[in-house]
Amino acid sequence: MEGLDKIKLLMLAKQYLAITKEKEAQLGYYNGQLSEKIDRFTHSESVKDEIELKSWIAYFEKYLVDESKVIQKEYFPEKSNFTISIDKQWRAFEFDQIFKSVDFLHKLIAVTGKLRTNEIGFGGERTRGYVYEEARLHYYLAPYEELQVSHIYYASPGDIGFEGNLNTVKETKELVFDIISLEPISRLVKNYWEIKRSKKLNDKEESDLLAAIAKAKTQVLEEERRRMEIQSQLELIRMDHELAKLERLEKAFDRFLSLSEKIIQMEKRGFGNNKLLEDQLISSVNFIQTLANNGKISMKELPNPQ
Repeated sequence: MEGLDKIKLLMLAKQYLAITKEKEAQLGYYNGQLSEKIDRFTHSESVKDEIELKSWIAYFEKYLVDESKVIQKEYFPEKSNFTISIDKQWRAFEFDQIFKSVDFLHKLIAVTGKLRTNEIGFGGERTRGYVYEEARLHYYLAPYEELQVSHIYYASPGDIGFEGNLNTVKETKELVFDIISLEPISRLVKNYWEIKRSKKLNDKEESDLLAAIAKAKTQVLEEERRRMEIQSQLELIRMDHELAKLERLEKAFDRFLSLSEKIIQMEKRGFGNNKLLEDQLISSVNFIQTLANNGKISMKELPNPQ
């Protein structure tokens, strides 16, 4: 081997040796920290200890060991998925917003689900100020509880796929399908904002959000019922279809009422800023509905529950 090649080879080997020693030191530090977090959380039920352990697990999964995916399959809940069909040309911000909107709805369902079941970490201890003020819902979710993108097929037509925990994804899929397929939901959003801006809310109402959505729901349902009443009685088949749609619409609105009630509980227990969560919920619904109205997204009909 020529002298220059030998020098280059030795330099490369020494660089790798230095990296190995650095990694060894890092792994020793990570080992100590992870052991400490495990021991502390084993004997604790505090939010702080839970979040710190989750943060170390997230770091481990993302940067250290690929085998963590195998571990997740063994220990974590069953997965489910859904697909949103896409069409036409897209601007970059539209792609950004569809992912943000669907992800927010999924996070809200996941976090409020944990609130409902009183999982550890939701025991009433107020979280860090910036987490509350900025409504950082990911703070309460482990990496395996987050919504994943399973695929993106950009074409006209094409589709984007999402994957996550079975029950949370099922609820998210149903909610997104309702937003995409039920046009009157856009009127719910419109009525909601008009009610909020008018400030004609009962001061005794527990929450502006709950009151506004409830009133918006009532207005839209009454509009739909009046429209159906003037339909010709000869259109019986069409009327059956409209009645089924009205029932679906009412159930969809009840989903929003349920989410608004959960947002109120999150505010009360110090987990997230009510006003910011409220705006994000309505903005997500509005953006998904806008894309659907423009023919850019759609979803296949969901099977009827047995």
